Amino acid sequence: LIGISFLLYGGLLEGTDIRMVLLLVLNSLVYFFVALGIGFLGGQFVKSVNVQNAMANFTALALSFLGGVFVPLELLGGGLLAVSHFVPTYWDAHAQNSIGNLTRFDWESLAPIVGDMLIQLGFAAALFSVALLVSKVRRQSAGGFQRNTTEFSA
Repeated sequence: LIGISFLLYGGLLEGTDIRMVLLLVLNSLVYFFVALGIGFLGGQFVKSVNVQNAMANFTALALSFLGGVFVPLELLGGGLLAVSHFVPTYWDAHAQNSIGNLTRFDWESLAPIVGDMLIQLGFAAALFSVALLVSKVRRQSAGGFQRNTTEFSA
């Protein structure tokens, strides 16, 4: 998607600091792991393709709304903003806004962005951990039924 934006809007991006572009790419990569974790966790519960599509749409829309993708974070009410801190999309949007407002590239300016990315990685690790735990429990419970045989050997 980033490559397509360069093809379509390359002339408008002229003069943009490449460090900002690289930070946006890095933030997108970090959020990719969050999305991968959500998909992996959802795949542990849902096997039907139609239900997977419905779940993906619902989850994406809910996280986008709560994270400030559809509405700028500044316009979210206090209660909704407090809830949005518990979804990874908020931290992605917050990092993108911070990157877009950068005026200098020292540690003092980059530390909040790195913090946002680490929080996103924490969400990804938690999602993968829960998905692996669910997978292990399902394997063990299915394996327990396979060990109980009723066949007699003669």
